[in-house]
Amino acid sequence: MNNKTRLKMNNETIKSKIIRYIKPGFIIFNVLLILVSISSAATSQTPYSGTALKVPGTIQAENFDKGGEGIAYHDTEKANQGNQYRPADGVDTEKTSDIGGGYNIGWTLPGEWLEYTINVANTGNYKLETRVANVGTGGTFHIEFNGVDKTGPITVPDTGSYQTWKTLTKTVSLSAGQQVMKIVMDKKGDYNVANINYIRITASQSSYSVTPLAIPGTIQAENFDKSGEGIAYHDTEKANQGNQYRPADGVDIEITSDIGGGYNIGWTLPGEWLTYTVKVANTGNYKLETRVANVGTGGTFHIEFNGVDKTGPITVPDTGSYQTWKTLTKTVSLSAGQQVMKIVMDKKGGYNVGNINYIRITPATTSAPIQTPTPTSTPATTRTPAPSLTPSPIVSGAFYVATNGNDANPGTEARPWRTIQKAADTLTAGQTVYVKAGTYKEQITVRNSGSAGKYITFSAYPGNTVTVDGTGINMNPGYGRDGGLIQIWGKSYIKVTGFTVINSGYAGLFVNTPGSYNNPPSHDIIFEGNTVKDSWAAAIMMFGRGSSNAENYVARNNIIIRGHMGGDPMAHESLSVGGKISNFEISGNTIKDSFWGAIDSKDGVYNGKIFGNTCTNTEMSCIYVDGYSIGADNIDVFNNVVHDMKNVGTESNGFNVNSEQGGPTTNIRFYNNLVYNNPGTAMRMASYRSGTEGKVDHITITSNTFYNNGVGNSNRGGIILERNDATNTVVRNNIIYNNGFGIKNSDADAIISNNLETNPSFVNPSANNFHLQVNSPAIDKGSAANAPKVDFDRKLRPSGTGYDIGAYEH
Repeated sequence: MNNKTRLKMNNETIKSKIIRYIKPGFIIFNVLLILVSISSAATSQTPYSGTALKVPGTIQAENFDKGGEGIAYHDTEKANQGNQYRPADGVDTEKTSDIGGGYNIGWTLPGEWLEYTINVANTGNYKLETRVANVGTGGTFHIEFNGVDKTGPITVPDTGSYQTWKTLTKTVSLSAGQQVMKIVMDKKGDYNVANINYIRITASQSSYSVTPLAIPGTIQAENFDKSGEGIAYHDTEKANQGNQYRPADGVDIEITSDIGGGYNIGWTLPGEWLTYTVKVANTGNYKLETRVANVGTGGTFHIEFNGVDKTGPITVPDTGSYQTWKTLTKTVSLSAGQQVMKIVMDKKGGYNVGNINYIRITPATTSAPIQTPTPTSTPATTRTPAPSLTPSPIVSGAFYVATNGNDANPGTEARPWRTIQKAADTLTAGQTVYVKAGTYKEQITVRNSGSAGKYITFSAYPGNTVTVDGTGINMNPGYGRDGGLIQIWGKSYIKVTGFTVINSGYAGLFVNTPGSYNNPPSHDIIFEGNTVKDSWAAAIMMFGRGSSNAENYVARNNIIIRGHMGGDPMAHESLSVGGKISNFEISGNTIKDSFWGAIDSKDGVYNGKIFGNTCTNTEMSCIYVDGYSIGADNIDVFNNVVHDMKNVGTESNGFNVNSEQGGPTTNIRFYNNLVYNNPGTAMRMASYRSGTEGKVDHITITSNTFYNNGVGNSNRGGIILERNDATNTVVRNNIIYNNGFGIKNSDADAIISNNLETNPSFVNPSANNFHLQVNSPAIDKGSAANAPKVDFDRKLRPSGTGYDIGAYEH
C-alpha cells in the first residue's frame, strides 16, 4: 500500500465463499471470493481541501490531510484539546491571534506528526518559513518531504507567549510533483514542542533568465540564479570585486576577453558556490566543458546536480593569464527534468581557484552529420556552401538569412531570407536573426527598436564567416555625410555580433541620432565580436547627439584593421564614441594598422570604462580622452596594452588627455596599463587646441608600466604634462623605465610621487613579461593613495607589506 491510500484493517472481518462456475465446453474452476465486511469504513489519506496544496504557497498547519489517526496524523491524545476547527480529529487546534487570524496547532509532544499532500511546481531551492510561538525553552521538530528530512532539527525559541509569533527560516531543495510533507515533533521543551500556525514555502531562488537554463546548452557562469547570498550563491566577500554585470550581488564578475565576449567570474575562493536552475532535455550521458583561466597553480572545484557531485574534482591549470582560456572536459550522467546545478569551489591554488567563463553541456555522443548532396555546377559568385548542422545553443524561433535565400520566404532556416536588410525591416523586440556564411553587398539600416531585456540581435551564424562588403556602395544615409554599412539611427536595444564588415565608404558599424541634438538618442547598443576592415572614416562610430545623453553603448571584443583609411579632417578615429553619451564601455578590442588614432572618447562622454584593449602599428594615440566642446567626466582607462605603434613624430602616444575646444575634462583615471616599445610618448596631457582651451582637472595616472618608449629622442618618452593650468593632477606608483625621458612636467599643481625610473627588474622584458622579480625595487614601495584594488592580472593589492609600483603586484 502506498502513501496515498492506506486501508485500515484493524476492525474488519473477512468472510470467504467458494463459488463454482460451470460453463459448457469449459473447464470447471473455483474462485475464492473474499468478502470484506468493514465495521469502521476503510480510510484513505486525501488532501484536506480535496486537491493537493500548492508549493510555492502557504500551508496552514490545521489543514493536515484527511484520513485520521495513524494515517494523516498521529497525536498522543484522542481529543482535540483546543476543540476548534476539526473537533472530530485528535490534533489539538485553537484559534490564533497571529496576523491573518485562523487557527494554530498546539499542545504538541514528541512523536506526534502531521502530513500534508502538496504539489511542488518546479524543482529547485525553496525558502521554508515556519510560524511558531512558545513559552520557555522550546523543543525541536523537523519537516520531511516524501520521507526525507529536508530541514534538519528546527529549534523553537521562547517567543514570550503562546500567541506571540516568530518566523523560523530554512532553505530546502525540493523536486517537482505531488508528494507528502510531514511535520515531525522530535524533542520537548519546558512544556511541549511548539505552537505552529503555518508553513510558508516560496521559491528561494529563480533562474536569472526567468526560465530554467536549457541542457544541452551553454551556461554562462555569471548567470547564476537570483535571490542573493546564501541562497543562490555564497561568496566570502560582500562586494563584487569586478564591479561588472550584477554589481549588487557579491559574486566577483568581470568582462572577459574570451571568444564571444561577455563576462566571467573570478577571485574565487574555497567554500564559495553558485547555483543555476537548469532543465535537462533527456536522460543520458553528457559532455561537460568548463572554460577556465588562471595564473600560477590552480585550485579545484566540482559541479553538482541536485546535490550529487557529478564531476569529481576538476583541477584548474596555469593558462598563462586570467584572460587566456582553456576548456576542461568531463563526462556526466544526467536525468531529464528541472534541477539545480551547483559549482562548488574546493581548493585554492596560488592565488585563488580559477576564473570560469561558462559551462557547455552537450550530448556525449552525437549522430552522424547529415549528408548534403553534391551541389550542381553553378557560377562561383552564387555558389552556396553546404549547410552545417545547427550547433547548440541556438536561439529557438530565430530568423535566418542566407545567400541562397529569398526575401519572399518566411525567414526560417529551411527557407531563409536573402538580405540582412529584410531582417532589419522585420525584427521586433526580443527577436534574433542568424546570417549564414557568404558575402552580402548591402548597406543595412535597423528600422525597429528592442526593449529592456529583449534586444533585437543580428548575429553571424555560429562558426560561419559572414562578410558585409561596402565596395561600390554610395554611403548616403539620408542624414548628412555620416553613416555606416550597418547603421542605427535613433533605435535602441540592438546587438550586432560576429560580422566581418569591410570596405565601408564611411564607417563600418554606426549609431547616431537623426536631426542632431533635437531628438531622443539611441541607447543600449552593443557591437560585439565583429571584425571591421578598411573603413574610410572609422571602423566603429557610436554617437549620441540627441536631446539627452545616450546611455549604455558597448563596443566589446571587436577586431579593427585599417579602421581609418581617409585623410579627410572630418573623418574620425578608428573607434570613436561621443556626442553626449553616458555609461559606455569600450573593452577587449584590438586595433592595428590604422591611420589617425585608435580609440577616441570625445565631446560629451561621461561615466565610461575603456579597458582590455590592444593597439599596435597605428598612428596617433591609442586612447584619447577629449572634452572637446561639451566635456568628459568620470572615465576609467585601465588594463590596456599599447605597443609598437607607428612613428609619426610627437603624436605617436600611448594615451592622451586634453580639452580642445573648451569642454571640461575631469576625473579621468589611467591605471594598470602597459605601454612599451613605441616611438612616441607613453602618456601625454596635451596642450594643443583648435578653439578655447577647456578645464583639465583631477587627472590620475597611477600604477602603470611604461617601458622603452621614445628611446633616443629627448622629445618623446614616459609621461609629459604640457598643461600648466591643469589642477589636481596625480602621477603616482608608475614604472617609467628606459624611455626617451622619464617625466616632463609643466603642471606646477601636480602631485608626483612613488614613481620608479631606474631598473625595476622585470622578469623578461624582451619577451614583454613585465612582472616583477623577487628582488625588484618596485615591491612594497608604492603609495596606498589612489592605488587600484587589483593589478593588471586582477591580483589583489597589496600582496605584501605595501603596494607595488607598476601594473603588476608581485
